[in-house]
Amino acid sequence: MWGWTGNMERLASSQTHAKHVDTQRNYHMNQKKVLEVNPRHPLIKDLLKRVSDDPKDETAIEMAKMMFRTATLRSGYMLQDTFDFADTIEKMMRVNMGISLDEEVEAEPEFSADEPKEEVKEDEEEISGDDEDHAHTEL
Repeated sequence: MWGWTGNMERLASSQTHAKHVDTQRNYHMNQKKVLEVNPRHPLIKDLLKRVSDDPKDETAIEMAKMMFRTATLRSGYMLQDTFDFADTIEKMMRVNMGISLDEEVEAEPEFSADEPKEEVKEDEEEISGDDEDHAHTEL
């Protein structure tokens, strides 16, 4: 059985002049995908160990979901729930950087219309357009 690649699905779903009801397109878009798991991969080995020790291990469940989403993206398919994916990435980054999961984002300071705005001073040194190393110096 052959199916469409992730890129082909993306192209088919983005066609503006495609028929609304196209049975052939629907057939290909709704085919089951194949997920190949390498049992020798260190992440899979560790995941199996965690699940064998505790089938309800929350870390193992989150890692399995993240592996699936990563494989989906690597294969060229689109994620249905990008918010959940981004939320999981943020949690992983917070843990790796030692930032509490409960720490809130600082509120932006409010300025009144009466206060003079602070002037932004540009660097004295000009950056030439030819120098590739300095072409993107702002964050």
